[in-house]
Amino acid sequence: MSNNQNYTKKNLRQHCQNHRNLLSDIEINQKSEQIFEHFFELIDTSITSVGHIFLPIIEKKEVNTNILLHQIWKKYPHIITLTSIIDWQKNDLLHLQITPETIFKTNKWQIEQPIITEKDIFFDPKNIDWIIVPLLVFDKNGFRVGYGKGFYDKFLAECKPDVLTIGVNFFPPVEKITDIEPFDICLHRCITPDKIFIF
Repeated sequence: MSNNQNYTKKNLRQHCQNHRNLLSDIEINQKSEQIFEHFFELIDTSITSVGHIFLPIIEKKEVNTNILLHQIWKKYPHIITLTSIIDWQKNDLLHLQITPETIFKTNKWQIEQPIITEKDIFFDPKNIDWIIVPLLVFDKNGFRVGYGKGFYDKFLAECKPDVLTIGVNFFPPVEKITDIEPFDICLHRCITPDKIFIF
């Protein structure tokens, strides 16, 4: 995209999904590994923290966060890892812990999600220390474009003020998203295969 007038959420959403669709599965995994090589520079792995990680939608060619999950489970088992399921009745996200023993299933939207059991405990967003945030594109000010459903904007607004928000993306930022709204929340960091962007 060549100029700022095209940097509306709608145009960026379509352009960037098309761009991502050109990536092969091998490229997605390679770039995802490069992204998560940088991740551990951003958190203190010597202490217990509570982190939220989205699970990738394969058909949308999202960053493969399963790579990060397995690294944490293997090297830093004291770190608590959460993910979300969608409560469609309330149009909201519910957050629960996942471990190597968690059983997952793929729902009709091709989103992998944990199977809820009676033992599961849902976490208050205010108890989360850091969040890996999905996005299609971000700009140099740290604003992001997602799929337009608003789940993460609502989720992030419910978190404590000092929660660390970390976007992940295969591509570098655009200059500026031109139609940012007051409810849009700026990221603190964004990781690409080549660089950590700090906002």
